[in-house]
Amino acid sequence: MNYQQALDYIGTLQKEDIIDREWDLETTRALLRKLKQPEKRLGTIIHVTGTNGKGSTCAMLANIFKVSGYNVGLYTSPHISQITERIRLNNEPISKPSRFI
Repeated sequence: MNYQQALDYIGTLQKEDIIDREWDLETTRALLRKLKQPEKRLGTIIHVTGTNGKGSTCAMLANIFKVSGYNVGLYTSPHISQITERIRLNNEPISKPSRFI
């Protein structure tokens, strides 16, 4: 799947498609096993949940850690103008890949 095909697929997803899925810990563990357990190779991860203010909270935390000298990855959704804004590394959006998946 190339970048445009991935964008097209994401565009077809409806909120209900995501909400109606069954997400439990075993589903997450199975996904992580398929991905060769990347969580074991990463440093500290902060997962922010709740109803309101997650984007602002995450942006503030990312900036606090960045100015403190840490390398920071941030995922937010939805994006404002380009989908590459959803994933940021040290406050810079990821580049558009020539091959996405």
